[in-house]
Amino acid sequence: MRSLIRETVSTGRKTLGICLGAQLIADVIGGKVVRNDHAEIGWFPIRWTKAAANLSFFKHSSEEMLVYHWHGDRFELPSGVELLAESAGCSHQAFKYEDHVLGFQFHAEMREQDARQLIEHSRDELNPGPFIQTEEQMLANPEWFVDTNKWMEQFLDIYLR
Repeated sequence: MRSLIRETVSTGRKTLGICLGAQLIADVIGGKVVRNDHAEIGWFPIRWTKAAANLSFFKHSSEEMLVYHWHGDRFELPSGVELLAESAGCSHQAFKYEDHVLGFQFHAEMREQDARQLIEHSRDELNPGPFIQTEEQMLANPEWFVDTNKWMEQFLDIYLR
């Protein structure tokens, strides 16, 4: 997997990694993947940085955005990488490397049915914590999945042009 990522990044092809994918990209380009201080599971806001505000594919984003999370690890930023987003539960939520590589720690692609399956198969990870919601909290607002999916579609339309 790492050799495929290394090859893709080196060819200049647009590359997007989500969650573990972002962690693997960060690892390949010289960063580290480390345990986050707290697991982050559920709906929590991210804040886009000024660097993100300057990129055309984030122009449709508000400064703060509610997104779905399910991770206990995070990536550290290697040199040459710009931080694009952060949250109270995880300081590194998105990054840009060169002009064609992006990594998102969060899940804007997550649909309600995907979250239900993830919860069903990973309930053992839902231990009380400052950034862990209950199953009920995660599924209480199905429109949030719709909203983040729309955001992701808009982002991809611009990013992949």
